Amino acid sequence: ASRGPELIRRLEAGENMALVSDAGTPGFSDPGADLVARAWEAGVAVTAIPGPAAGVAALSLSGFKGDILFVGFLPRGEGRRLKMFQALALEPRVIIMYESPRRLARTLAELAGSMPHREVLVVRELTKKFEETWRGQVSDIARELQHAEIRGECALVLSCPAAGVKGPPADLEGCLLQAARERGLKGRRLADQVAGDLKIPRRQVYQTYLALKAQGRVE
Repeated sequence: ASRGPELIRRLEAGENMALVSDAGTPGFSDPGADLVARAWEAGVAVTAIPGPAAGVAALSLSGFKGDILFVGFLPRGEGRRLKMFQALALEPRVIIMYESPRRLARTLAELAGSMPHREVLVVRELTKKFEETWRGQVSDIARELQHAEIRGECALVLSCPAAGVKGPPADLEGCLLQAARERGLKGRRLADQVAGDLKIPRRQVYQTYLALKAQGRVE
């Protein structure tokens, strides 16, 4: 870590470097994520060599630190997806997932709604000739790629939540059900009321409402 600034200066001067470790894959089994994160912040291009799995290579490329949750491909059904995003919004770990190019924009929009304060790395064609990488706030990357024509399978890595940023309350479903029952509200009006009560983004609440509606628990 103490040599980080020196190494970044050399990279900015045009040198090429390989980050290897006796401890294993950088960012997975050693503290290499610190140097990778510094490189991203300095605008230095970073790529990964092929490894045992795309998720491991993407994590190494991300520069994100923390315990890891691998979820693979996301479900396609609307209700199951909303339930998944609601659970992931409460997740304190780094999250690794895969997505098809056809659903990438939709997934990023849903991630921006449920966890807008996280950073994300999106990489397509990882370790291949036409590899492309995007890294930044989930909401920013969602806007950047909302109309992009993406080809090739994609890997996404989401950082741990920023310090002091909380996800939706664990009993958000209960709050919605109670408000629907006691106030006679539904739809966006219900989401607006509960979001105001809890002081959390309305989109998070509305996604949870849609999941409850798909289950037939609210109108």
